[in-house]
Amino acid sequence: MSAMLSKLALTLATFSSVLLLVGCVDTSKTGSFRGPLAMTSPEGVALLEDAESLKGFSRVIEKFETQATQTYCGVASSVIALHAVGVTAPEVPQWKPYRAFTQESFFDGVAVGVVSESKVRASGMTLDELGRLLEAKGARAEIVHADMTDLNTFRQRVRGTLRADQGVVLVNYHRPAVAQPGGGHISPLGAYSAAADAFLLLDVARYRLPPVWIDTPSLWKGMQAIDSESGRSRGFVIVTSPRPTDSAAAPGLHDAATSEPLEPR
Repeated sequence: MSAMLSKLALTLATFSSVLLLVGCVDTSKTGSFRGPLAMTSPEGVALLEDAESLKGFSRVIEKFETQATQTYCGVASSVIALHAVGVTAPEVPQWKPYRAFTQESFFDGVAVGVVSESKVRASGMTLDELGRLLEAKGARAEIVHADMTDLNTFRQRVRGTLRADQGVVLVNYHRPAVAQPGGGHISPLGAYSAAADAFLLLDVARYRLPPVWIDTPSLWKGMQAIDSESGRSRGFVIVTSPRPTDSAAAPGLHDAATSEPLEPR
């Protein structure tokens, strides 16, 4: 198991920037750290191996993808979450009869009823727009602004989701609060380490920054930051599958709508 996790962590980080300054801390002695800790550092791999559950990590990693543009962090995170919780995807013309959510086709008639593609390309999306888009696409999305709850409740809610059999947590935070360059950002969480009181952030901007462990108080501080567009604090969205009556069982990304496989032309 340790070898498998280490290999998986290294594979994911192959596409990530190595320019991030990481906290090199002996967590076996301190039990915690401050600042981002790269998932592929010796300490980072140890935290993943000792994480209290890998259910959430497995769901996100299987469907993980990099944001297509520098403002598409919310779009990429949404696509990951929609696939991971089993929402029925639309048929993709070029992959017919296979179904999938894609960043390229994300802004269909349903999505533009919530927010326009041009607006997201220009400035990204707010926490409320993120949640409403996920709902419009067929998922259940609980939007939680940091000013609506407290640190301990956030910690426990997210830990519960990561341990559950389904569900994805997307966080909207301000990068400087967690010692990262940039501004507001959205990405999924993958795991929790009780020993370090830290969450694994699987950054969709992996052309720029690698997956990192972030201590919970710092992540919470980043979510408390005010979004200048909405005038509200940032926060998180808990994404779960639709009720059986809301949507039929969702075929996966690689499931065909027909029993007859199609050969490439």
